[in-house]
Amino acid sequence: MRAFFYALSQAISSFWRRSFVTFLSITTITIALVILGAFAIVTLNLRSTLGSLKRKVHLEFYLREGATKADASSFISKLKSEEGVESVEFVTAERSRIEFIEEYGDELLRGLPRNPFPPSVRVRLSQALTMGEAVTNLADKFGGEDIVAELSAPNKIAYRLAKLSSVFLILTIGWGIILLFASTVIITNTVRLAIAQRADSISIMQLVGASNGFIRMPFIFEGVLHGAFSGGLAWLIIWGLTEASSYILPGIIPLPMAIHIAIILLGGAFGGVGSLIALRKYLKY
Repeated sequence: MRAFFYALSQAISSFWRRSFVTFLSITTITIALVILGAFAIVTLNLRSTLGSLKRKVHLEFYLREGATKADASSFISKLKSEEGVESVEFVTAERSRIEFIEEYGDELLRGLPRNPFPPSVRVRLSQALTMGEAVTNLADKFGGEDIVAELSAPNKIAYRLAKLSSVFLILTIGWGIILLFASTVIITNTVRLAIAQRADSISIMQLVGASNGFIRMPFIFEGVLHGAFSGGLAWLIIWGLTEASSYILPGIIPLPMAIHIAIILLGGAFGGVGSLIALRKYLKY
């Protein structure tokens, strides 16, 4: 236990003593972690919006005037037989009118002599196919049926949002990999400088019989301290930016606390890995 506290005190002392190197190391890693967190927030919000859109996206086949119940039943049976179709329902003209009023109010309908909405058939696809080509294929296949007067299909915004979400997910993963290597290099060089500065004291400890673990431990702690401190700063900055953004974008979803904790642990892990690499490379015994 005494060795542990000795190593910790040496790491903290070196952390503050070499303030300029510490500042550069922490600043660089913190910025990298903040960028990673920003990518994660954008990805989280895009995927949440996308999930909401998927639940709402559907095809609406408006039926021509004079279509019989038999025609509608036959059309519904055809749609139900298509792969990927989750549900098909007949929507009466009155229900369409009520849904319109619930969403937009009744101002636009005032003064109209009759209900302007025709009956329709509403088709929902399984979520896996909602944003793919299945929507377009289904629209092309059944949009020209004699019973169909008009077709309402999802616009291109949904598809673009799906692609954008995938791009940000790839960017988040890619930046995380780059961060792993960059942080490791930074910590490795920081610990290398610490080893060079303490070369004399390391030699003395070796002469008096100090174990390799005893000599190495302060350097490992120093690397972990650099990384964890950077992670903590990144967490505060990400939290502050998210809170500030919520005034401009009230619906923004913050990162879960588990992710914030993971950022701190990630910083500490990067620091530990960098320390071990430096010790293996520059402490030859």
